[in-house]
Amino acid sequence: MGIPFRAYWRLLSRYLLSQRGAAITMTALLLATTGVGLAVPQVVRTFIDAALAGEPVPLLIRAGIGYLVFRLGREALDLLAHYRVAQVAWTACNALREDLVAHLMRLDLDFHKAHPPGELIERVDGDVEALAFFLSDLVVGIIAAAMMLVGILVAVAIEDLRLGVLFLAYSVVALAVLTWVQRFGPPHWRADRECGAQFWGDVGELLTAREDLRTSAAIGYGLQRFESHLRRWRPIRLRAGFWSSIWLVTAVVYVAGEGLSWGVGGPMVRAGTLSLGTLYMIGHYLQILVWGPIQAIQWNLQGLQRARVSIERVQALFGVTSKLPNGSLGLPDGAPSVAFRDVWFRYEDEEISRPAGQQMGQEGEQAIGKGADPQTPDSRDRESVKAATGEGDEAGESEGEELGWVLRGVSFRVQAGRVLGLLGRTGSGKTTISRLLYRWYDPQVGEVRLGGVDISQVGVEAARSRVGLVTQDVQLFQASLRDNLTFFDAAVPDEALIKALGALGLGGWLSGLPQGLDSPIAAGTLSAGEAQLVALARVFLRDPDLVILDEASSRLDPATEGLLGRALDRLLKERTAVIIAHRLETVTRADEIVILEGGQVVEAGPRYALAAAPGSHFARLLQTGIGEVLT
Repeated sequence: MGIPFRAYWRLLSRYLLSQRGAAITMTALLLATTGVGLAVPQVVRTFIDAALAGEPVPLLIRAGIGYLVFRLGREALDLLAHYRVAQVAWTACNALREDLVAHLMRLDLDFHKAHPPGELIERVDGDVEALAFFLSDLVVGIIAAAMMLVGILVAVAIEDLRLGVLFLAYSVVALAVLTWVQRFGPPHWRADRECGAQFWGDVGELLTAREDLRTSAAIGYGLQRFESHLRRWRPIRLRAGFWSSIWLVTAVVYVAGEGLSWGVGGPMVRAGTLSLGTLYMIGHYLQILVWGPIQAIQWNLQGLQRARVSIERVQALFGVTSKLPNGSLGLPDGAPSVAFRDVWFRYEDEEISRPAGQQMGQEGEQAIGKGADPQTPDSRDRESVKAATGEGDEAGESEGEELGWVLRGVSFRVQAGRVLGLLGRTGSGKTTISRLLYRWYDPQVGEVRLGGVDISQVGVEAARSRVGLVTQDVQLFQASLRDNLTFFDAAVPDEALIKALGALGLGGWLSGLPQGLDSPIAAGTLSAGEAQLVALARVFLRDPDLVILDEASSRLDPATEGLLGRALDRLLKERTAVIIAHRLETVTRADEIVILEGGQVVEAGPRYALAAAPGSHFARLLQTGIGEVLT
């Protein structure tokens, strides 16, 4: 059968054992339901035998009332049991969802680039929903069915041991047949779940690209793609349902059992060793056995197949680990220095071996700011890097470009507390540098150091907690302004929020909102400039030691950019900063300048010195206009 009971138990033990009280109540209700259900045929037998024996009418009335009480009591207990089980199951599955989402948020960007949001939503919601069905319906169904099965076998054996043995043999054969039939379903349900994940992944992409589809008159293409996925999914779902639908086998099993019970019990009634009421009771037990425990197992086997596939997929998702090592070192307090030492990076999965540890010498590194960082060790031999990456002569450089290197031997240093202006054309590697500083990625070759510490040796969350990143695309949530600023952290006092907004020059804007901090905002309700300032306020609240502005002012109007400028003066005080910009106005507060081209540093130095040098790249940008040259 191949059911991963160990995997099921791991899930049960992890997410259900914390609800021991609720689980005990659930079990007690199931036991009570089973006991009352077993009593109903006994009452019917009493009624039939009493009627045939000519017992007084009051006795028959009491038996009829007892039947109604037991039936109604069983339904009430069954309702309470299912309510309690659903409560336990959804509590457990919500905890599983939380753990799964937290795990996904910790994975690196390579994973998220390979898996669109729609696919991950289906994995988190669809697969876990199947597990909720497993925990609620399947667990209840299987446990209740097992209790009822044992109870029926005991009740029949008490009446007649031979019939008890016959029922036991019949149950074993029936379960063996149903177990054999259900083994054909899991491969088809696995294909169904995979196709569903792909479908929802594509739906997410279509909704994300809705504006481009409209402006390109490509809505028909989007709908055609949507329909083609549905056409491909339909036969897969039908095959899964067909191979999992075993009701016909259950019907045959029931008919065989009914014939067996009447065939054996009829002669016993004729011989006087069995009353007619007892024969009806046995037939009733058989009906309960087949359409109760056995039918429950029948229906639950299909859900078990889905749950099996979902468990495999959830465990596979938990098995994915981030490629970023979670180091154990910490960063020194205060604004850190920033140093890139011969960094080579590309957005690919292949591992590049780091060159052997010969020393490169200080001539291979372009120092920015005053003095050298005494904590920064010498980098690796430049020739070793050339040999490993194919960089060097013209052929080597061409080969390096073909290999997809985004950064090629980038080296620079920024002293603590200074502001770096990072310039370059689109695709030159500016944003990649910000991602390396934030530890979205680690370089394949070279080192990125903060405060003299290689951040690949620092814990991922510890490193990111010291860095504030503002990009031109701001994510706003369908929530209040307060929740958008604090990311739903109710512990942040309103005074801190008002102070941050006031420092940004947004005090007047805040007072103009109808509900103040409680005003609902979302994507589209704020201008691009206002959304950017909200993002900057988030950085104010985090109080990081390193601030990265990745083209944060590229979409701002001049008035809003003036607000941003005043806010930046406050934010960058006593902090190290990296400003990636397309506008001269943004880099005027930079102490140092680095210009990138083709993933390499073509110029670096103090801003005033580069501006005063007639032949420098930066001086040429000042003369021709930075927006014209870098876009």
